[in-house]
Amino acid sequence: MRLLGKVIGVRADVLYVIRRIGTYPIFVLGLATITASPAIASGGTFSRPVRLPSAPSLVWDFAVNDHGQAVAVEGSEHGALVYPVGRRGHLGKPWRVELPGGFPGGETSVALDSRGRIAVGILYYDKTQEASREYHGGSGCCQRVAVASWRLGAKPPMAQALSPPQDAESGNLHHALQVPLLAMGPTALTALWTTGAEAEFEGRSGGGEVQIEQAFGAYGSPLSTAMVFAAPKGALMPHLSLEPNGDPVASWLDEGDELRTVAGSPTGALQPPARAQRAPKLSDPVGFTSDYEGDTVFSYFSRLSRKTSELRYMTSHDGGLFTRPREVGLTGSEVPVATVVAGGHRTLLAFWGCLGLENSCTQRGKIGKISGTFSKAFTPHGTPEGFIDSSARAVIVYDTDYGLYATTAESGEPLTPSRPFAARLPHYFQLGAEQDEEPPLPTSPNGHAILYFTNGENEQYLVRYTP
Repeated sequence: MRLLGKVIGVRADVLYVIRRIGTYPIFVLGLATITASPAIASGGTFSRPVRLPSAPSLVWDFAVNDHGQAVAVEGSEHGALVYPVGRRGHLGKPWRVELPGGFPGGETSVALDSRGRIAVGILYYDKTQEASREYHGGSGCCQRVAVASWRLGAKPPMAQALSPPQDAESGNLHHALQVPLLAMGPTALTALWTTGAEAEFEGRSGGGEVQIEQAFGAYGSPLSTAMVFAAPKGALMPHLSLEPNGDPVASWLDEGDELRTVAGSPTGALQPPARAQRAPKLSDPVGFTSDYEGDTVFSYFSRLSRKTSELRYMTSHDGGLFTRPREVGLTGSEVPVATVVAGGHRTLLAFWGCLGLENSCTQRGKIGKISGTFSKAFTPHGTPEGFIDSSARAVIVYDTDYGLYATTAESGEPLTPSRPFAARLPHYFQLGAEQDEEPPLPTSPNGHAILYFTNGENEQYLVRYTP
């Protein structure tokens, strides 16, 4: 059983990177009779699970808006395929987004706003240099990024390649290190990604300089590109969100413990960061999350002793300076892990625990306000994931031997009784996907959501949540 350790937000128009970082202990409940009918979770409804029609090796990406319009995206042999997702979770006939040069697409990202505008990002290899035999399973060089935007119902344009080709003879090859993050403002689109020297042809930085790159411009038009920042010692966890007025905000961690954040303009362009702030006593970073009220939250662990760490967070509003750290809770672990989610009415949902089955560590959870006021800690069951809707209601889902269950709570209130929403399905389920795949948990500001999970046979399923 694996948990996706991550930090996410609840904007429909921004895609957030989710990174698997650990394994939680398993808690099995003695549950009574389980039904297969859709579950109702205190004002919200889960659809019946729908099996995804694709090979289990592929990673899906999803987006949903306030109107309940939703799309699913996967890489294809010529770029990406974009499927409409029906109200009951069934996939329709896909649209094809092609790459210049006809290259196959790899990882994807997607954003969808309430006006029905869609943007798709693609990470792909352009075969500048074939993989060396000494790197087993490598794909060669070089990874590049491309983006396409259009309106639902129209034919997608060919994606625009945003990173330039490399010169194989120069010996100074650089990859795009990640699929673009996407933010959709009222009139402009912003894409953000990192580039750096290749390491074992796996698209990861070799520890040297990492450049944070951007593309911006009007929807459906060619985007302009520019460098936001060059981090001499690398950059971690880049994050992209929107201010309430729709201007973009980017944040990241570099130099080990330095936080940087920068706001943009209505054109979608980001400005260079003015200064850096240190995260006091940072030992293990968790990551960034943001809400749709202009708050960006950075959470991390501070090591208090060899087996005791404290989960903390700092906040920035509209790209401004981060506050002093606030404390969430303690964990007894040599390798602590956490999930932190921001949502409506400046609400936070946090889970934290241990890497591995450490007997001395119990996973915990809290719901509270960014201002630092939290409810009493609770012990989540199974492997929890969750989000917060625009009413500040936390929706928590978790897996057991008997299927997937959900519970809800508001800040200061106890959790509601757990109810099944994906039962009588074969084998043993886990949220997310296998190995190092990083599927998002997409939500809209008013609480629509899509859950994506995998069973023991690598069959993939989709469930829609309607508030």
